[in-house]
Amino acid sequence: MWCRLPIFGLLLSGCGADKAAAPRYPMAEMTGLIDGAGWVWRPDATGSVDTGRDAALDPERLIWARHEGDGTISMRQGETHATGVAWGLLRFDTTGGDLVLAEWDLPGDSGARIVGTGAVRLADAEAADGDRHTTGAVTCETRVNERARTFFGTYEATVTLVCTGATDRPVGAWVFARDVGLVQLRSPVVVDLDLVRP
Repeated sequence: MWCRLPIFGLLLSGCGADKAAAPRYPMAEMTGLIDGAGWVWRPDATGSVDTGRDAALDPERLIWARHEGDGTISMRQGETHATGVAWGLLRFDTTGGDLVLAEWDLPGDSGARIVGTGAVRLADAEAADGDRHTTGAVTCETRVNERARTFFGTYEATVTLVCTGATDRPVGAWVFARDVGLVQLRSPVVVDLDLVRP
């Protein structure tokens, strides 16, 4: 947004929202894609739980995720990663610095699986508030520092990637927290995920 303001007889142009001044984060600090990284998520529910925390978790339904290298996150469901059964997979491509979703295999809300490959660009290497990327029928908008309230806790330093479009892809709000990774996925298409512990 641009405006023109007369100040002390001078006419100033170009004031207003400046993308260069928008909050931004290096996505390398947000994805959590480092060797040995792991997360535990609960499916089908998101947000903080202030009372009845034990009742809010079913150990047999927990999703244990592990970074296997090269941006691949494998997921198993059960009481532990070792005893769980294969549940899903995500593969991110960060070789160019940007965050690109290259492969997905997740349970859908309707019961059918959402499976595919491609190059869905989610965010720039330097994610700035208001960035928009369109890949085919999917558009993702970056929102910086929208507080994320998860079962594990509240995160302030976040990048939320709100993706809309084709329902054969895992569209929804992908929430990444600095130095943690994916802490929440809220989707109208695939099963929601919420961080129980990193």
